[in-house]
Amino acid sequence: MLEAQGQSPSEPSEWRTASRRLADLQIASVQETPGILASGCRDVRAPFLLAVMDDFFLAMRDLMQRQTKASPPALTATELSKLRDQLKKAITALAESGIPDTLNHLDMNPGNILISDQDCIFLDWAEGAVGHPFLTFEYLWEHFRRFDPESSTQREDLISSYANGWRVFASPELISSCLSLTPLLAVFTHAVSTQVWRNHEKLVEPATAAYFRSLVRRMKREAESIEARRGNV
Repeated sequence: MLEAQGQSPSEPSEWRTASRRLADLQIASVQETPGILASGCRDVRAPFLLAVMDDFFLAMRDLMQRQTKASPPALTATELSKLRDQLKKAITALAESGIPDTLNHLDMNPGNILISDQDCIFLDWAEGAVGHPFLTFEYLWEHFRRFDPESSTQREDLISSYANGWRVFASPELISSCLSLTPLLAVFTHAVSTQVWRNHEKLVEPATAAYFRSLVRRMKREAESIEARRGNV
């Protein structure tokens, strides 16, 4: 590998540069996804996510039933079934949006971004994948919210820097709608992107079980947030 120059984003303008360059990279990868998959990147496209969903939620139902602590309460079978259906609808909506699958980075954190006067470099592609592009932006967006939790203007500017590039594929309204669904999809994708959830012996280890229960609870909160926003429209 060539040695890359630069530093992790430390100013809002550098985060905006990273989001804009991320969109550019993903759009450039649209025609290259078959080769990217053939190179060994993970497949997190809609067909894969839908195919593993029922087995995943069966495993999560077992984990919830095994929970011994009273708080936070274990999700019931009914709650898990509703969450699964909400997730299926979100995945289907994104797949039908017209926004193509692209290269993704499932560990898009500031430590994997180098900004310089000349360029923006994304590092550590061990977590490379092909799927809906907004997944990677959601991971970037989550880190930016921690970096700048107060300024709504800066957050809106970051979203615009990323979203503008996708107007060649969809209207601003549709892009906004898709971005509203990706927090839910991003958590699920993170959960199923490795084989840990399929390894029963590993999954029932206390720390691993607690972690996956927390991911499912996060999915439930994101799904409820989507419902609340729609109810307020």
